[in-house]
Amino acid sequence: MNGKGDKPRPVNKKKYNRNYESIFNMKFYEVKQQLNNLQWLSCGFFKDKALAKRYEKSFNTKVVVYPTKIIEHEFLTEEHIVDNE
Repeated sequence: MNGKGDKPRPVNKKKYNRNYESIFNMKFYEVKQQLNNLQWLSCGFFKDKALAKRYEKSFNTKVVVYPTKIIEHEFLTEEHIVDNE
C-alpha cells in the first residue's frame, strides 16, 4: 500500500510540545497589586507569563509604587470535578 496515510508525518518536536502544552495545560496568569496589608487588587489576566511580567513592569511605574505579584492559575478539567450525586 502506498497511500497518503501510510507514511508518518514529519513532526517538529519543539513545535509539537509547545502546541500540546498550550492546548492541554491551559494555564493563565493574574497580575495583582497590594492595596493594604490584607487586600490585593486584580490588575489583569494573561495567557503568557512573559506578557504578565511585562505588564507588571509597565504597571509599576507610578510615583507611589505598591507591591505587585503574578499568580499562576489553571483551568479545571473533568478530573477536578467530583460528582456528589
